[in-house]
Amino acid sequence: MPYMWGGFSSFKQFNNGIKNGVYAGDVCTAEKRRLLDEGVSKYVVGIDCSGLISRCWKLERSYSTREFPQICYPLSSYADLRAGDILNCYNNHVLLFKEFTDASRQRLLAYEAGSPPTWKVLLNDIPVSLVKEQNFKPYRFKGIAE
Repeated sequence: MPYMWGGFSSFKQFNNGIKNGVYAGDVCTAEKRRLLDEGVSKYVVGIDCSGLISRCWKLERSYSTREFPQICYPLSSYADLRAGDILNCYNNHVLLFKEFTDASRQRLLAYEAGSPPTWKVLLNDIPVSLVKEQNFKPYRFKGIAE
């Protein structure tokens, strides 16, 4: 699924949009970031990082990285992350945690949307030190089934 600033397209909405002549995705810019919701194009289909999490969690709308802390429990440690949890950087970016890739829990796999240069949904291998340096916080959705 291509990246779209403010995007929350389902696969069906994406396919219908393409059939109707809208663009497949766009990129994040400083101006869109400044405009927040006002920067969302009605001529594009796709998904952004928070839209991806909102779809995965089957939420009724797209929640922003500013809103996720309100519907989640903060985790006390990165080591507590489980599949389906998020790493959220307030008003910036969010990752969907899949798993740790090593026994020492120093690397993780996470899904994200909007990662340059491809600007699409990807599964990335990320050092835990990097998410810590960039101030990502670990959270668990309050509505997740144990």
